[in-house]
Amino acid sequence: MSDRDRFADLSQKALSQQDMTQQDRQFWIEYILRFLKDKKAEDYALGDILEWNFTGDNIIFTQDGLQIPLDQISNDYVVDITLTGTGTIYADAVYVSSNYIYVGGRFETIGGVSSNNIARFDRTTGTWTAMSGIDFSAAGRVNDICVSSGGTVYICGYFNISASPFDFAKWNGTSWDGIAGPNSVGYALKADASDNVYLGGEFTTCGVSNTGGISLYDGSNFTAVGTGMTSGDGVYGIDLDSSGNLYAVGYLTVAGGVTVVNVAKWDGANWTAMGSGVGDGSDYAECIVIDSNDVIYVGGYFKTPPYLVKWAGTGWSAVGGGVTGDVRALEVDEDDNLIVVGNFTAPFTRAAKWTGSGWKKVGDGFLTQQRDVAVDSNGVLYIVGFN
Repeated sequence: MSDRDRFADLSQKALSQQDMTQQDRQFWIEYILRFLKDKKAEDYALGDILEWNFTGDNIIFTQDGLQIPLDQISNDYVVDITLTGTGTIYADAVYVSSNYIYVGGRFETIGGVSSNNIARFDRTTGTWTAMSGIDFSAAGRVNDICVSSGGTVYICGYFNISASPFDFAKWNGTSWDGIAGPNSVGYALKADASDNVYLGGEFTTCGVSNTGGISLYDGSNFTAVGTGMTSGDGVYGIDLDSSGNLYAVGYLTVAGGVTVVNVAKWDGANWTAMGSGVGDGSDYAECIVIDSNDVIYVGGYFKTPPYLVKWAGTGWSAVGGGVTGDVRALEVDEDDNLIVVGNFTAPFTRAAKWTGSGWKKVGDGFLTQQRDVAVDSNGVLYIVGFN
């Protein structure tokens, strides 16, 4: 049964006020929420703040003054990201473009389609497509995905292509081209406005010298970012502010010869520390995101709370009192709301949204750790992790 047909059947149950299973109720509400997002309605928390009432032979959905009759809700789908494979299976990365949703991690099938560690979902047809060329192996995985300004898809991690190990690759339209350069695992990717891609990871060389932990790829060659990080450091997250300054987070002790604590800034010429850094130097930052006002958010595996902090130009401070556990990924939506996912139980379970003045629930919470999040132009969230 198609999602649309299932939605129609469940809507008939709703109209007759019949009971639904929890699974059916969640599917039905998710379908409605996606439609409402297309209507540019402001923020919905699944089963939390959405209200509806019966009016004659219809159901009216209301949120922040927006009212949509049930019979106007159509032409949408819920993305199936069920994963299968041998051993520990998970999705570790999600990237949303105008046409596709890309998901990477460690798996052999996704949504019923065979596709080792990486696949894409067509947002128009609602179908998964394999992205061929990656070999499935015990240690192989895709850690991050990005699309350059020119439309090229890049991945990093640790994986085999035709039995040869690579840590960085790009999609040629039909298969993956492994790119030699990094001598160890890639963890983070970020494209700039000039069609270049920054690669972060635990490598000590990357095509040229002085590229410890971070390098810049221009589509053909790698170049150093200053003198990079010291040996033993690792870059796990990268972002750029509105002026093009680069920020790197991870397990960082020295950047460009400057002592840092898990976060550093590159201004195009020099690396600098950011205050006293984040964490205590024996832990690490996992993720970073910068909003439209250049407020910098960092989360990670810190030994003590708050696990989530921000930099607004003068120093680090907790975000909304922080969260109660590790933060794996951060994203901001078009309204600069901060989306946080990871392995925490408060303020909500493993996913939450900070509006600048308070926390909001995302979904009904998650039973397992969530590892990445993306948001599309309509504000719809895509969260991936363990099944």
